[in-house]
Amino acid sequence: MWVHVDAAYAGSACICPEFRHHLNGVELVDSLSLSPHKWLLSGLDCCCCG
Repeated sequence: MWVHVDAAYAGSACICPEFRHHLNGVELVDSLSLSPHKWLLSGLDCCCCG
């Protein structure tokens, strides 16, 4: 089974130490996507997938 975490909105908040616990266990998933343009003031075409 492929496990994907879609952290489009809340994932960007996890750069703050007080929110990092929300990503506990993320190293066990197959893919993760973030959308920095929603909170981090980057261009609309910016997306992070891993």
